[in-house]
Amino acid sequence: MLYIATICRNFLVYADVNKQPNQEPNVQFEQDLGCCELVTVDQSECEKYSWGVDVKKFQIPPILDLPNNAGLTFFGLIDKRTRIYIPDLQYGSLDDYVPFKKKNQMFGYQIGQTIYVIGAGAENLCVVNIRGIFSDPTLVNTYGSDLAVRCFDLNTDYFPIPAHLEQAMYNKMNQEYLQIMAKAPADITNNEAKEAIV
Repeated sequence: MLYIATICRNFLVYADVNKQPNQEPNVQFEQDLGCCELVTVDQSECEKYSWGVDVKKFQIPPILDLPNNAGLTFFGLIDKRTRIYIPDLQYGSLDDYVPFKKKNQMFGYQIGQTIYVIGAGAENLCVVNIRGIFSDPTLVNTYGSDLAVRCFDLNTDYFPIPAHLEQAMYNKMNQEYLQIMAKAPADITNNEAKEAIV
């Protein structure tokens, strides 16, 4: 049931973002990973070769592929206000010359689900705050948690969807999935041999 809710929610997120004039997602969709500890690695991340420059990295859960990388709503310091610049498109070293970016400070780049942080001050950075619109919100609780496995509980955990879209999500679940499942033919065959009670 949670899987169906997640699929319907993701459909509504795309629809809601595309109807916005600036294509910015509603903040009610986002989830906060809390304080995420960075790992120090060599920039090449090759077993046999070393580039000689240490960078920090963090593996994030899969995010929704929204325009302008809007699925990643915040990446920055744990004050939850100071952003670390991550470009929407990767131009390698040309990203160092992007206008309106703070000079001589940290910036990041994203490759798949991994975010790397480099620049002045990055060597002292140990923890970041990450917020995003993740493709499966039920798995986000396992990230940043001290527990190895923590299951999503609909009764206690918040499913990230704005209140005005809840009914639309329930309607889509009912029309697209639950009615089809209800119409499926029942299994009326009994493979068990009949046995006497006595």
